[in-house]
Amino acid sequence: MTKYRVLPYKMGSRSARLLGRTLGGFCVYPRRRYRPRGDHVIINWGFSGEASWFNRMRETGAVLLNPPSAVAAASDKLRAFRAFDEAEVRAVPFTTDPTLARQWLADGKSVVCRTLTRASGGRGIIITDPGDDLPAAPLYTKLLKKRAEYRVHCTRGEVFSSAMKRRTYRVADEDVNWRIRNHDNGWIFARQGIALPPHVGEVAQQAVAALGLDFGAVDVLEKRDGAYVLEVNTACGLEGTTLDDYVNFIHRV
Repeated sequence: MTKYRVLPYKMGSRSARLLGRTLGGFCVYPRRRYRPRGDHVIINWGFSGEASWFNRMRETGAVLLNPPSAVAAASDKLRAFRAFDEAEVRAVPFTTDPTLARQWLADGKSVVCRTLTRASGGRGIIITDPGDDLPAAPLYTKLLKKRAEYRVHCTRGEVFSSAMKRRTYRVADEDVNWRIRNHDNGWIFARQGIALPPHVGEVAQQAVAALGLDFGAVDVLEKRDGAYVLEVNTACGLEGTTLDDYVNFIHRV
């Protein structure tokens, strides 16, 4: 009988604990005593380092979903964009060259300056508009006007859950940020009444494959001319139906 273990990126990860408990297992940690066995499936929830028990895991044949090296590539936005580019995955245009970023501004486009390549929740993001000075940053992406933004939970060959970002009216009109759409800025992921466009699911699966992941939560924006990958999350928040979808997916592995 298969036994499930969850390897979280930090000890306080609520989603990792919830996933482990729902699967009938528990969390294991890189530097704590753990003896992997051949009937174990270990779900890597955003961990990109090396665990003391990895050699034994390989010897016993335990299954590890999401190699830490692939998680590391997904967690670093510059590495991820380079992987997308190499695999010809359609993603948001990016550059490390401030000269090109200034040309985008001169062409009337806004630029997302990412001062941190490993961050979440909008941290390290400065949006620069035409006419503004361009701040120094290791990564620049072009700000694309979008019709919709989706989160696609998928493997390399299957979409097993999806949602679309929608405004929550718990946030006042004047506090809503229409360009950085996260929870603090007045946005939530909605599932009801959402029909995921097939091309959005396809580009999400391509992004997961390009990074060498077994699964991921891919943020994709849709424009009139198609879909563009923004990033891939390897430790997304879990609750309700999304948690059930992950449990069902893992049971099929």
